[in-house]
Amino acid sequence: DVTAPVLVDVPANLTVECSTVPAIATVSATDNCDANVTVTSTQSRADGSCADSYILTRIWTATDNCGNTSTGSQVIVVQDVTAPVLVDVPANLTVECSTVPPIATVSATDNCDPSVLVTSTQSRADGSCADSYILTRIWTATDNCGNTATGSQVIVVQDVTAPVLVDVPANLTVECSTVPPMATVSATDNCDAAVTVTSTQSRADGSCADSYILTRIWTATDNCGNTATGSQVIVVQDVTAPVLVDVPANLTVECSTVPAMATVSATDNCDPSVSVTSTQSRADGSCADSYILTRIWTATDNCGNTATGSQVIVVQDVTAPVLVDVPANLTVECSTVPPMATVSATDNCDPSVTVTSTQSRADGSCADSYIL
Repeated sequence: DVTAPVLVDVPANLTVECSTVPAIATVSATDNCDANVTVTSTQSRADGSCADSYILTRIWTATDNCGNTSTGSQVIVVQDVTAPVLVDVPANLTVECSTVPPIATVSATDNCDPSVLVTSTQSRADGSCADSYILTRIWTATDNCGNTATGSQVIVVQDVTAPVLVDVPANLTVECSTVPPMATVSATDNCDAAVTVTSTQSRADGSCADSYILTRIWTATDNCGNTATGSQVIVVQDVTAPVLVDVPANLTVECSTVPAMATVSATDNCDPSVSVTSTQSRADGSCADSYILTRIWTATDNCGNTATGSQVIVVQDVTAPVLVDVPANLTVECSTVPPMATVSATDNCDPSVTVTSTQSRADGSCADSYIL
């Protein structure tokens, strides 16, 4: 027996994906003499440029009872030209600047590589303000043979939320002397850590100089121009009367020592130059130099609040006049008796004192001896 067996169904050469490499085929053989030819197979691998790119060479050998042999072979070119498939790439978003999500964890599957490498990058395109921009996130999956797949997410980041003002004071009604200074107001924001707060104040005059309305407005502006405003209305009024200073005490005086009208001033919680006016009235008494003076001072501030003070002076005349030029006692001859002298008088109050005179006679021992 010198005739070799004949192999049956040796598969043809193939080029396949790494995921579809066929199992080694079952090859049989026929022989002119041997009904049960033995067929053996071997496989060798030649690595290619990457882990999932290689060449398989499969050889089948048929041997009959007499050692006659025949061989057949199949060459399978294995390649990986299929890109991975990314899993869980997030959808595009439009979000507030305070709710930008972290970069997602994206995985990938592959027809051959069980552990596909996925890398990510992020780029930012600035918008019209600091907290308005566009993030582009790109994930790249690369398998063992360098096949790649990319996925992306575009996140439009915006700031449309206004800041929130903190500690805006409540409306007030105050005295003109207790107007508080402008309050320090701050603001918080969902994105801007250092919100700018500005303030303005306007005044609406009232019915008098110290009666008016203050309107204070605070405006918070974040990086993207979103604003919030708060206001305080302060009604300023002057309902406090001035206080008189140095109003003199009541007096009882001689008509010759009536004091001049005192100079009285006034202080006020708001008006630095309070107007003080004075009046005096007289109530006559039992005589021309006995009477009562009532002096009243009135202080009026810018808003018409008034305060009054008074002094009552009881004027009296209890001092007697003083006679002037009363002649001394005399002893004279009956032929030289002087006529009645003219005597005047002065007084602390009366400029024209009335002086009257009387004369009486006491007879002596004879007709021309007597006392006047």
